[in-house]
Amino acid sequence: MKRKMQLDDQYTLADGTTKFEHLLEKYRHLYQSQKMTDKQALELSQDIRDLLGTLQARNEYWEQRRGFFLQIALGMTAFGIALGTAIAAVFDRLMMHSFTFIVMGTVIAISLTVLIAGIAIIRIWNRQNNPDYPFTKGYRHWRWQYRYAEEIIPEFRYRYESKEEYEKDIETYIKNLHSYAEKTLNVTPMEVLEQDISQLFLLIENEKYKIKFVSELRDAVTKWLYASLWVGVASALVCIALVAFGAYNSIASDFITQAT
Repeated sequence: MKRKMQLDDQYTLADGTTKFEHLLEKYRHLYQSQKMTDKQALELSQDIRDLLGTLQARNEYWEQRRGFFLQIALGMTAFGIALGTAIAAVFDRLMMHSFTFIVMGTVIAISLTVLIAGIAIIRIWNRQNNPDYPFTKGYRHWRWQYRYAEEIIPEFRYRYESKEEYEKDIETYIKNLHSYAEKTLNVTPMEVLEQDISQLFLLIENEKYKIKFVSELRDAVTKWLYASLWVGVASALVCIALVAFGAYNSIASDFITQAT
């Protein structure tokens, strides 16, 4: 099935910069109006780069936390499958006694709930990958972001069908390197400061998303664990009721008849 194109794929940087040009002009004017020497601008840029390292480390920390919840979800999925498989292997023996029948019914219900929970949490984790970030189309961070550092956007390929295609991308790389070097060599200290501040705020915004992602995963794990507990209690009560009211004997008798 063809993947549905995200809004982020359809909405170009030109769309954002054109529609909100008046805001970008106001933002650029903020730097132009500053009475700051080149030395002061460079010193402030250095301070911001120290903050960039701190923000990047914090983003990596939150991404590790998000990965931890993926491991939990995978473990829940594996646990549900393993427990269900183990019950299936000894199902006939567990049906022979009322106590093991109660235990089996409870365990089956819990294993199915845990399995569903693991799959649901994995879906949440996967949905969080590369969402439609609005901040990627609001400003051209050419000093820091690959998508804005390249003047010519090459088509991504895993494999090349011909030598000509391969050499074309080599040529594109060299042209992009030249344009990036040209901008870097001609950039003013105030423009460097503008790029650094923009990248700093982007990391702050990105951290906000990562924190919200971790909170969403944590809440999902907590809710599903509570759900598994309540499902286990409910299924145990149902099985006890079946035994108490004699329905178990009929179920067990039918199972033994079919087995023989």
